[in-house]
Amino acid sequence: MAEEIKNIFKERLQHLRLIKKLSLRDLAEKMQNIVSAQTLSNYEKGISFPNAEVMTALVDALEVQIDALFRQPSTSWEDVQFSYRKYKSLSHMNEESIRELVKEQAEKYMEIEDILSITPNPNFSQLCQNIEVRTPEDACDMAMRVREHLQLAEEPIVNIHELIEQNGIKLIGIEVDCKFDGVDFVCGHHAFVIYNTTDKSSERTRFSIAHELAHLMLNIPEDVDEKLAERLCDAFAGELLLPASRLKALLGERRDQLSLDELKRIQAIYGISVDAIMQSAKNAGIINPTKLKTYHIIKSKRPAFKALADKSVYPVEAPNERFESLVYKALSSEVITLSKAAYLLGQDIETVNQHLNLI
Repeated sequence: MAEEIKNIFKERLQHLRLIKKLSLRDLAEKMQNIVSAQTLSNYEKGISFPNAEVMTALVDALEVQIDALFRQPSTSWEDVQFSYRKYKSLSHMNEESIRELVKEQAEKYMEIEDILSITPNPNFSQLCQNIEVRTPEDACDMAMRVREHLQLAEEPIVNIHELIEQNGIKLIGIEVDCKFDGVDFVCGHHAFVIYNTTDKSSERTRFSIAHELAHLMLNIPEDVDEKLAERLCDAFAGELLLPASRLKALLGERRDQLSLDELKRIQAIYGISVDAIMQSAKNAGIINPTKLKTYHIIKSKRPAFKALADKSVYPVEAPNERFESLVYKALSSEVITLSKAAYLLGQDIETVNQHLNLI
């Protein structure tokens, strides 16, 4: 057997196992223990190779087609730096699963662009790279630079999904049932923002995407500690979604009291949560730090107030369907086969065929 095929197999086996969050022992048990965990480890190390019976059991246990175990990776990930935004409680197994899932989705996106001869444009993602960001004020300045580049003035960002992908950054939502917010990275000339779609309000999703965009775009020096880096990205996200100048126009330069009703009206227009509006109001000097603390104390003591403050009022955005559109474009142009389209979309052939609807 060619050494190249064996190398592809061992890497794909580990990749698919980690996506499923299976240990070697778990996988052996799903295969009815026809081979041991040690034997599976040997497969992943390239020491040995399964026979036909074991291969069938592997495919069934991993719930994939057999060609998934022999698909050549479309890119090298050795030099790619993943910037995770996660909770400390995220397990190593979940982190590995997310990383492999992200790699798979990103590879598919890069592959369809390559098939259609689409050249990636990294210019937008590098817009803020020439200036170091060390303070929240710096981060807000960069957010306004982005707004000026996009000619947004002080207008609301109606759909942040479309805005980002229209400017050369690939946005991918993944559904993972663990405490993970997002990740950003650059692979070659391709810039990616990944976010978790599970159980999030529209406002929180928009803020998460803007926060990951900050991680991708901002030039935050390595000597800035993690907590401050997160605050910088939050400041960028808040300013991007709702500029301080506009917030002052809506609320006034200084306020001793704020009405929840007026905050909810701003939330409905700008798609940013009341919590984030209050933080932005503090950052802009509209309210003092004590008022922000008082707001959070009231939330903790009054469940009805908390429920109203936290209630989502911004319409759920339709995720940008650029990737799916590219796949169907390639399929309808007969550049790829139906089975290839099904693989890229993660759907069965019948479903893809039903959605094709050629005219």
